Amino acid sequence: QLTSLDISFCCNVAAAAIYRCSGVTDAAIEKLAMGCPRLSSLNVGYCHKVTDAAIQRHFGSRILSNDSGFLTLKV
Repeated sequence: QLTSLDISFCCNVAAAAIYRCSGVTDAAIEKLAMGCPRLSSLNVGYCHKVTDAAIQRHFGSRILSNDSGFLTLKV
């Protein structure tokens, strides 16, 4: 079980799949948004601690589509 992940050097990451990760929270979404500016695909399906408000706050203007937690983002 993953308990922590350092994304401080992930500026070139284009895709992240954290599907069904029950420990992922809005704080992790904020860190992904800040640390991975080239993120174009994010799967947070079944991450029940991630709120729609956090997704909207951190990726809102970049969202091209949102299909049940699978986000396609503008880079």
